[in-house]
Amino acid sequence: MVVWGLFLAGIGTLFQWLEPIASALGDPDFKAQIMEALKGNPQYLAYAMMGISAITIIARLRSVGRR
Repeated sequence: MVVWGLFLAGIGTLFQWLEPIASALGDPDFKAQIMEALKGNPQYLAYAMMGISAITIIARLRSVGRR
């Protein structure tokens, strides 16, 4: 479960550093483009949340089954 928390923290950190990295690579509006794509296609965000929920539930059930 700790690995999952670190994974989510890594994704958060990636989004935090996305704008400076994109600016360094020559595309300062990259973060805005990602946000615009998510607004235009909210099902992608919903699919990501369902995936995160499924993985979390499976991990919890697996740890309950071990006891």
